[in-house]
Formats: sequence, C-alpha cells, structure tokens
Amino acid sequence: MSRRETVSNDQRLYVEVRGPGEWIVRSSPAERPLHVYRVAPADWLVSEVGRPSEGRGVDLEHALLALKGDTGPRDWWRSVPDALGVAEDP
Repeated sequence: MSRRETVSNDQRLYVEVRGPGEWIVRSSPAERPLHVYRVAPADWLVSEVGRPSEGRGVDLEHALLALKGDTGPRDWWRSVPDALGVAEDP
C-alpha cells in the first residue's frame, strides 16, 4: 500500500493505493474519502467511505456523477480522475 499527496486543479488530494485498480482518495480530514475501484477497463465503482451509496459508470467521471452523495457532488471530486492519472477513454 502506498500513499501520496497530489495537487490537481488547485485542489490538494491524498491518494492511498490499496492495490491494482483500488484507491482511497480524500481532500481533507473533514471530508469523507472516496473508495474508487476500476473493476474492468469500462467499469468503475465509487463509494463514499462509511455510506451505503455508490456510483457506477463506464469511466470514472460517470461513476462520480452517478454517486452524487447526500448533498450532491463535492467540488473536489472533479479532481479525482487527474489525481489518479486516469485519462478519459476516447
């Protein structure tokens, strides 16, 4: 397991690599982290840690949009694909 700090779109994010295709991403201790899985090349699953909701999509951006959370998507979620180095598939 490795951890790194990254800045994407002027947003500081903390990324914990849990294994191949699995990450925990957070923006600050006050925010709930996201658990991100790349199940297959066109199958992403995202959930807020500690909440029963999840989002699934053909890419990470669609999975984040499907998640939305209790109060809608957080601003920092837009930076997650860049922080993970995930290029949108053409």
